Amino acid sequence: MTDQRTLPPPLELAQDAIAAWVEAAPVGLGLCPFAAAPWRAGRVQIDVSDGRSLERAVTDAATLGQALSKNVETALVVFPFALDDFEDFLDAIDLLETYREDAGLADTFQLASFHPEYRFEGVDADAPSNFTNRSPLPVLQWLRMDSVRAAADGSDTLAIPTRNIATVEALTPIAREGLRALPGVSIGAGGRCAATDVRVTFGSQGIASSRTYPAGTQIDPGPWALHLRSGTLERLD
Repeated sequence: MTDQRTLPPPLELAQDAIAAWVEAAPVGLGLCPFAAAPWRAGRVQIDVSDGRSLERAVTDAATLGQALSKNVETALVVFPFALDDFEDFLDAIDLLETYREDAGLADTFQLASFHPEYRFEGVDADAPSNFTNRSPLPVLQWLRMDSVRAAADGSDTLAIPTRNIATVEALTPIAREGLRALPGVSIGAGGRCAATDVRVTFGSQGIASSRTYPAGTQIDPGPWALHLRSGTLERLD
């Protein structure tokens, strides 16, 4: 695990991507109604793992859970070099949940997860509802159970998923894609590429983040190199 105060440029780029996403989605759109207060108070920690394997990703996330300062209310662990494949990501969640139980942390922490290709079980991959948990890079989050309980006291927490789905479904497809955009990547009119059922990987300074775009999406990769994995891209300039 790399100290977030001394991040080299590639990891700082990943940290900036997730910080911008927190501002835009969990806080900006209210997808997590309890996120704004600790975020504004500086009680949300973003750590970046430089691990490149599933095993190292799980180890880094577990290490953070054990060492989390009492001054931190919630922590996000970002994986710019690992867990790009969503199935690997699900395996990491299973392993970390087992660790949480075995380490006696089940009553202390709750685990949340976000991914560029997040898919809820039984939901189509292109369903707008998946964007409630989509992020620019894979993220695992530790939340303190006491804080979750306190924030939820008197709130209708059961209504949050339904409300979040309604929020993202009300966005335009371009706006939804923008929620998982990387720094310097704009999605919308004037983009340099038009996607047709395309799956691409963005790359910069060793960081890779792949995702699938629906037909007609216009993409400007900005400082990130865009690599075609499937489908077609029409150059617009």
